[in-house]
Amino acid sequence: MTVQSSIKYILTQGDSLLIATLATLQDQGTYALASNYGGLIARMLFQPIEEASRNLFAKLCASPAVVAAATGNTKGPAGHDKLFQTQTNIARASEVMAMILYSYSLISLLAAALGPSLAPPLLHLVAGSKWSSTGAGAVLGTYAYYIPLLAINGVTEAFVSAVATNSELYIQSVWMGAFFATFAGSAYVCLEVLELGATGLVWANCAGMAGRIVYNIAFVKRFLGRNGQVGLI
Repeated sequence: MTVQSSIKYILTQGDSLLIATLATLQDQGTYALASNYGGLIARMLFQPIEEASRNLFAKLCASPAVVAAATGNTKGPAGHDKLFQTQTNIARASEVMAMILYSYSLISLLAAALGPSLAPPLLHLVAGSKWSSTGAGAVLGTYAYYIPLLAINGVTEAFVSAVATNSELYIQSVWMGAFFATFAGSAYVCLEVLELGATGLVWANCAGMAGRIVYNIAFVKRFLGRNGQVGLI
């Protein structure tokens, strides 16, 4: 976990350097405003759910061998009962994950439908006409598409960090480098080729985050499949 946290920090700094290199000062300021206001929603609403779900998944998805060893019942009927209970707990974790993802899907529909139209007047109300005249409202409206991706990545990554072994965490860290490359390539295309400005930075982040979500969901499916929970996610 320490190694992975260090890699995340390095990649975060890489994001900042990349944005500073490719984006103009106005685009950087507009993007910073949109990400701060948009990220506020994610931190207030979704981060507590992410932390709570991580603790819940870690408790429910403890390895059967670990549960049996902790109770001293590695053999006999009692040991088998513990292993069966662990399988039941994993099924519960899968149901919780499915419920959260379903709820996030509904929130995503609302964000996509209302966010782009509501963001400009809300920004004008909060930050004044000075910022709204820079096009920050449109960028914040685009950020409404990114917030659901943050939410889905948060809960699926919480599952991965709760159940992954050390070797699986190392593999995930390597993939994070690939997702950073996806973000970097998307940022170059959006800023230098398509000239989308700060809005392009948001779309580039969406591309990188989508890659992380695909990896997390694939990991969750493999983990559940190994434990006999097929088709629940």
